[in-house]
Amino acid sequence: MTGVQTCALPILADPILEVSFSSHPRPALWVLLDGTDSMNIADQLTPELKTKLSQSIELPLTPEGKANDETITRSNLVKSWLKTDKTELLKKLSEKFDLAFFQFGHADDVQALTSGEASDAKGSGPNIDHVLKQYEPSGQTTSLSSALEDLRRRPVSNL
Repeated sequence: MTGVQTCALPILADPILEVSFSSHPRPALWVLLDGTDSMNIADQLTPELKTKLSQSIELPLTPEGKANDETITRSNLVKSWLKTDKTELLKKLSEKFDLAFFQFGHADDVQALTSGEASDAKGSGPNIDHVLKQYEPSGQTTSLSSALEDLRRRPVSNL
C-alpha cells in the first residue's frame, strides 16, 4: 500500500469514538429526631442502664458539674449520644452517606436541621454542634407517620 491508500483506509472505515461518563453520588441518610415536649421528660437511670449508656455516650453533667446519677432528660440523652458517640456511628455513617438531620414536633411540619460547615479538617461529616443548637424539643404533636410521610414527599436533591 502506498501512503495515500493507508491514510484513506481509516477515513473509509468510519471510525467511531464513544465516551461515556457516569456519576455515583453518595446516598442520603436522614436522621429524624423527636422534637416534641415529651423529650424534656427526665427518666430515672438504673445502675444497669447507666452502665450500658456509659459504654456509648458520656452522661451529661448537672449545672454543678457533677455526673447526673439519678435522672436524664430524653433530649439530653439524644444530645449526648450525637455529641459524644463513643461507637463513632455517625462518623462511620458519614463516610458512606450524606447525612441530613430533621426534627418533628408539629403536625405535618418536619424541620430540617442544617449541619453547617464540616466538623473535621477533612471536610467530611456533619457539624453536630451546629445541628444541636437548632434542636429544640417543644412541639406538641407526636406523629411519626406524618413526619415520615412529609420526608417521603421531599426530593433528596433539595437537601
